[in-house]
This record gives sequence, structure tokens and C-alpha cells, in this order.
Amino acid sequence: MSRKKAPPAWSYHAVVQPNKAAYEVNLTRLSADRRRPVWEKIKQNSPATASLLQSEEFCQVKAAFEEVFGDVDVSVDMTVVHGSASLGN
Repeated sequence: MSRKKAPPAWSYHAVVQPNKAAYEVNLTRLSADRRRPVWEKIKQNSPATASLLQSEEFCQVKAAFEEVFGDVDVSVDMTVVHGSASLGN
């Protein structure tokens, strides 16, 4: 009998933001042609976020959540896309 490997303990913790942003972009639900320019902005304005979203650790956490909850959407705060708190930039 094969035993399923348990996800790392850190995958059971989710960051909770008490002051959630008013605007966010759901990367999962964007079509590929709309996601491409948003992704370029994220890489330009927040390389750390881009690196996190591409990391093996993030993919493992997302997969662990999907095992429990089903499909998981990935969203980012608009300030990550635009590089500041002002959407007019």
C-alpha cells in the first residue's frame, strides 16, 4: 500500500490580511492574452512577488490547498500590478 506524502507543516498556514486591498486582480481567471501584460507589470513592479508566484514552495502550498478545497484562485493586490497605492500611475 502506498502512503501519500504529507504536505509540509508550513502549508497549513495562510496569511490573513486584516486590511484587504479594495482592488485585486485574479490571475487565475484572466485569459492568457490578458494575463501576459499583467504578469509583465508584476515582474517589473514587484520582482519578489513574481519570484514567489513562480516558486516551488508556492506551487506546493497551492496544490495542498487544492487537495483540500478544490480549485484555488491566485489574486494579487492592484498595487503589486501598478507599483503604488494609486491606480492612476
